[in-house]
Formats: sequence, structure tokens, C-alpha cells
Amino acid sequence: MFSEYVEIHTQGESEDTHFILSKLFTRIHGILKSHSLNIALGFPDLKEYSPGKLIRCFGVVKDLAQLEKNDGLLHLEKRNMISINSIASVPKDHDKIAYRRLREPEKAINGFKKRLSLRNQKRESIPHLKNNTNETEEKEKIKRPPYLILERNGQKLPIHIGTERLKLDSDLCQFNTYGFAKKIKECYAAIPFF
Repeated sequence: MFSEYVEIHTQGESEDTHFILSKLFTRIHGILKSHSLNIALGFPDLKEYSPGKLIRCFGVVKDLAQLEKNDGLLHLEKRNMISINSIASVPKDHDKIAYRRLREPEKAINGFKKRLSLRNQKRESIPHLKNNTNETEEKEKIKRPPYLILERNGQKLPIHIGTERLKLDSDLCQFNTYGFAKKIKECYAAIPFF
């Protein structure tokens, strides 16, 4: 398990937090992908429907230093969108957790959009249904888990965040380019939680 980390806080109005965190997440993903850094992301303020206002980046000092000095992150900091703390040691007493990408909500949302589109086409073709609201639509509204928007090639992709606390391995230190735990032999790579 990593013993060093960097905290990156969003700044500004609370209604801008999700936008800023998504921009930050997109930049971090690009850095991890282009520089092949093995850094894990933590979301200590994660709530039922919100990723919070803070990202903790765990890794070895060399990788964290490279992340800290990245022009993309420094640009966000100069614009007062984020503040980057110095590299610090993980406290001795902590729990462990794994953050992972949830694909089920993404699939459900795509299915919901397709059904809604078909329903609207049908409604337009039948005059008496044109201005009718549909109870099924209200029932089908999806309660989404916390997510961030990843901007890639002009597209905006929702990346949903889930946690795992049971099937953890403290010796695994393998994370994907989103900074989420990889699943290896039914276990997830753990990071400190404090």
C-alpha cells in the first residue's frame, strides 16, 4: 500500500465543484495515461450522490512529484480552481478502501436514453399523446451513484465511482489510468482511508 499522498482541493462556489472536479479528473487521467504513472485516487468526501470536493492521490514520491508539477494541474491552480497540497505521509492509523469504476449505471443510463427516445418518437406520431406526460418516465428516472465527467475526443463520458471494503489486498498496488483499483484474483488494490 502506498505511504505518500497529495491532496487536491476544489475551490470556488459549491455549485461549481462538480465541474471543477470533473476537469481535474480529466487532467489527471491524461497525465496517468501519457506518463504511465501508477497513482491511485481517493475520494474521502464521497457521498451517496456526490464525489465531494477533494481528490487524494496516492503513489510513490517520484510519481506524485511529477503529478504535482504537471502544467495542466498548475494551470488549474493558477486559475484558482484547485489548490494542491505538498506531498505528505499517510497517517499510521487508517482504514483501507478501494475505489472502482461502476459500469452498471452507465449501461442503465444508455438503455434509459434509448427507451426515452423511442417513446418520444412514438408520442410525436400519435396526436393525443403529444402533450401527455408519461408516468413510466418518472418511475424510470435513475438515481445515479457519484460520478465525474471525463472529457475525451469531444465527448463527455460519465465515470461512476464505487467503493469496495471487503475484497481488498493491501499488497496490490496496481491501478488503472483513471486511478481506480484493478481487480486481480477477486481482490481490489487497497488505498489508505482516513
